[in-house]
Amino acid sequence: VMIDAHDRLPSYLEAHLVEPFGDLDVELAAELAPEHVVALTIDRAVYGVPLSVKSAALYVNDDLVGDAPIASLEDIEALAPSLPEGSFALAWDADNAYDAAALLHAYGAGLLDDEGRYAFEGEGAERAMEQLLRLVEHGVVPEEGSYVLTRGLFTSGRAATAISGPWMAPDIPASVHYSVRPLPVVRAADDAPMVPFATVEAAMIAANAREPEAARRLAVFLAGPHGA
Repeated sequence: VMIDAHDRLPSYLEAHLVEPFGDLDVELAAELAPEHVVALTIDRAVYGVPLSVKSAALYVNDDLVGDAPIASLEDIEALAPSLPEGSFALAWDADNAYDAAALLHAYGAGLLDDEGRYAFEGEGAERAMEQLLRLVEHGVVPEEGSYVLTRGLFTSGRAATAISGPWMAPDIPASVHYSVRPLPVVRAADDAPMVPFATVEAAMIAANAREPEAARRLAVFLAGPHGA
């Protein structure tokens, strides 16, 4: 059994590393969200069972933010002048397309269209990039983003907010009082919310497995409530 993110599935198929999962257990299928199964489907064949879904959210340093409203990206931007020197209103790896796409989606733009064609163009993409550049130029967001920098700023208490996934939570010390909220809306985009990509982690069956049926049963167990 292989466990990995759904976006690596095409390369695994190209390298002949996984095989079709086959028909899903009826009871298990009833428990799964259809869109999570679709993420694991290529040419009408399902290549795994979803175990977890992860996406970016807004981490909030409750001590730095206090009672300030942060319902929108512009609200977060407004925090910058009141923060201690060396701090940022938003720690965000905006250099990373996976993270920056959340802002693109608020403007109705994206990296790819439904057919997988390049779609990073047009008015929506331009407006999103203009806003992102302004955030960087005004010191709201670090100039050179990375996950390591985002984690370091937030865990050391030098970021009022941060955009990251659940993988950051275990590294946050108890001294940082924080909460996690959905990504904010963007007022400049008619109050549309920032919408992050989601990653579906799944159990897949290795090609040429010696005992594929046993592997399949294990994967189904892991995906079900008892396995969880």
